Amino acid sequence: MYNMHKESRSGNKKNEQFYERRELFSKNKLIKKVKKKI
Repeated sequence: MYNMHKESRSGNKKNEQFYERRELFSKNKLIKKVKKKI
């Protein structure tokens, strides 16, 4: 039971990293679009 809880926590950490990376990527995309407009 404890191991399952531990594994789910590490999985959540991986998901957090993935979402953070995706947010950074989308922000960079927006910045590039804005720079092209200027």
